Amino acid sequence: MVVFCLVEIYIVLGKPFAPYLGSLSSTQLRLVTMYTNCISQVVVPLLVSEDEKALGTGINCLTKLVGRLPSEELMAKLPSFLLVLFDAFDNQNTEV
Repeated sequence: MVVFCLVEIYIVLGKPFAPYLGSLSSTQLRLVTMYTNCISQVVVPLLVSEDEKALGTGINCLTKLVGRLPSEELMAKLPSFLLVLFDAFDNQNTEV
């Protein structure tokens, strides 16, 4: 739970939060960094899924991610999910 909380704070605050992570062990810091970097990598496969539930989950996660990422990080990650998000418009399910 602590890792997820730290990841959420890092996503919201971005790099200015990094100095506060200095007291973490190298293992803890790698874990926080790994989760932070993997968030967008997890969302993209959900967006290309044929399963409507997975697609809906991916869109919900992406909505939360977009609202929490600093603008410079969002712009850097935009190419990784924008095309698959546009493809999701082709889905006929109203939940999507």
